[in-house]
Amino acid sequence: MIMRKIQIALLGCLLLASCKVDVDSIVPYFSKIQDDGFGSQISFDVYASGTWSCVTVSEIKGLTVTPSTGNGQTMVTVTIPENNTGAGLLSYLNFTCGSAKTPVAVFHEIPSMNLGNRSYPARKLGDGNWWTCTNMGSIAAGKNVSAADFSTNTGIWYPCKPDTGEADNTKAGIEAKGYLYSPAELAGLCPEGWHLPTTDEWETLLAKSGYDALKEAGFNLAAIGYVTEGTAYAGLGQITKYACSIDDASSTQNAMILTEKESGTVLSMGFYGSKDGVSVRCVKDTPVE
Repeated sequence: MIMRKIQIALLGCLLLASCKVDVDSIVPYFSKIQDDGFGSQISFDVYASGTWSCVTVSEIKGLTVTPSTGNGQTMVTVTIPENNTGAGLLSYLNFTCGSAKTPVAVFHEIPSMNLGNRSYPARKLGDGNWWTCTNMGSIAAGKNVSAADFSTNTGIWYPCKPDTGEADNTKAGIEAKGYLYSPAELAGLCPEGWHLPTTDEWETLLAKSGYDALKEAGFNLAAIGYVTEGTAYAGLGQITKYACSIDDASSTQNAMILTEKESGTVLSMGFYGSKDGVSVRCVKDTPVE
């Protein structure tokens, strides 16, 4: 939970600290708080000419204003819960003083990892961490994607079309399945505030949540295959390998592997080679108190 101290420029019962007005003489004004969805606490001052109160109308459970009533100038703290619904939500804080009313809108965004012009929705999973729930489909400045026919090898490849076995270089295909990355291209791929999941983080997640629970949570795992030896697609409809953080001393790398079997979808830990291309998810860093 992140604590932020702000002052909001509002008229009615809420005003900046430099303003001194009689709330009953002001036409109520509308303002908003933009919430990133990861949960926070926001503090600001309420100024009123008498007794004021706040009633919340919220689409997200657990939103509170403390204190919810007072007299004159009062600092309030708004506790905004995490938004793990997968949808953008809207709440209102209705501050009243006599007949004057100041509504404050709280826009709860879908928690996301932002990278360049792409936004990757995130969900808080059974291990207590925030994970991106779609595969990484971004490349760093100066990097290029390998040719669709594997005639060049940059260590980054297009996903595969399951019906034809050919590279899917369409925007829709990349957004849905992401690129496939070799170990050499993983360093720094997740932006600041996020990181490649460690082997321990993947193992903890699997210990806390099976495939069905992750699917229910919107983690969107699918058997889209991988690139083997930098020369061909493999495992289409049968397997997907998800990168762990890199061990520079090893010729093979750890991976979380999704396998489709007759008995159902199995998640387990395994390996991939230094020339293979695999899918990538990112985990939000744990804030330091």
